This record gives sequence, C-alpha cells and structure tokens, in this order.
Amino acid sequence: MPRLVLIVLVLLLAGGCNQAALCPYTNDGECDDGRPGADSNACDPGTDAVDCADVDPTICNFTNDGECDDGRPGSVSSICTPGTDEADCAGLPEA
Repeated sequence: MPRLVLIVLVLLLAGGCNQAALCPYTNDGECDDGRPGADSNACDPGTDAVDCADVDPTICNFTNDGECDDGRPGSVSSICTPGTDEADCAGLPEA
C-alpha cells in the first residue's frame, strides 16, 4: 500500500493530473466557459461547471449594455443565445 501512495504522489507532483482541462476562473462566481448565458468564453466549454450550474440560456447577461451579443449578423459577439439580447440588437437582422 505505501508503494501505491508513493506512485500517486509522484504522478501528482510530476503533473500526472490534467490541470489544463480546468478553467482557471472556476469558483469565481462567473460562468466563463462560453455556454449560452455565460459571462464570458475565457475557458473551454464544460470546464467551469461550478460557476455555470445556474446559468439560464434564455437570459442574456449582457442585455442593455449597448452591444448586440446574440450572434446575429452585425453583433459584437455570440456569447448569448440567439434572440435573447433584443434590447441591444434592435434593427439588426435575425440570426
């Protein structure tokens, strides 16, 4: 048993765990993995599950900021679900 513990410890210290798969912004209270309704897309999809647990894809967190963020032609970004940033996307064609 001590040998197994030593092997696990060596693997951990040598980078045996894939830390690259984790979002560096996890547990900061903001969803950063780019899913619809996220605050940003700074991390790979699915890597910020803790902060994204309560994200509602029917609500755009960036509405009323003066920039269209729902991915339609002419929008600044596609961080929001199509049709959820109507206040900022008025006058732009539908996606």
